[in-house]
Amino acid sequence: MKYLQQWGLALLLLVFITTPCFSDVEEQWVKYYKQGLYPQAITELNKNFEKEKDKEEKAKILNNLSAIYRQTGDYEKATQGLKQAIKIYESIKLENNITYSVALTNLAELYTAKGEFESAEPFALKSLEITSQEAPGYGSILNNVGFLYDKWGRYNKAEEYYLKTISWYQTYRDPSYIVSSSDNTLLESQYSLSLIYAKQKKYSKSQELLEKSLTLAQETLGADHPNTKELIQVLAKVKKLATTSN
Repeated sequence: MKYLQQWGLALLLLVFITTPCFSDVEEQWVKYYKQGLYPQAITELNKNFEKEKDKEEKAKILNNLSAIYRQTGDYEKATQGLKQAIKIYESIKLENNITYSVALTNLAELYTAKGEFESAEPFALKSLEITSQEAPGYGSILNNVGFLYDKWGRYNKAEEYYLKTISWYQTYRDPSYIVSSSDNTLLESQYSLSLIYAKQKKYSKSQELLEKSLTLAQETLGADHPNTKELIQVLAKVKKLATTSN
């Protein structure tokens, strides 16, 4: 989550960060990547792409290339690579492949980061459509769709998908998993939705979600984590706004 400033409150917002997927055998490009030698990693991946004959493997290489380009700030090459990977998946009828869904989600995130929301929307919704509700990453995809609409300023749609995310975690995830895992999607959805309510001056709804988020942050991140401390401050400001608005 990143810190931003808006209507006097410090915000923590989800950003879907793409990272390369590693195989069991550590290839040369992986070694370069882990050392932060991104140009060398890109060169190795391009060599692998040219040598690879299997189309699905070529698409996976493009996914990894795009992730590195994204991290280096080269959104154009990252976008081109993901579009190419998506075309390959579709050409070989692998629309239900998990890496196809990842490519769709990552491309939607790239367009969202560039403020090209209309371009992002069909890829985000397509990723959601082809992913089973029982899939481990389904909640994150729901949250990413909510985040897209949130950034777009379409708050009713954002609320819809944040609520769906919260409901999914309540249905498909045991409370012990939520507390013990490193998956903070539920926390991010609750927090993001609380900020929408605060913008709409629905302070009681905002406060309720912030209190839930704070409890969850204390359990998952710890009392001393910066995000937990930030939540305490934001909750206090929402309470103050609620008081002064009456």
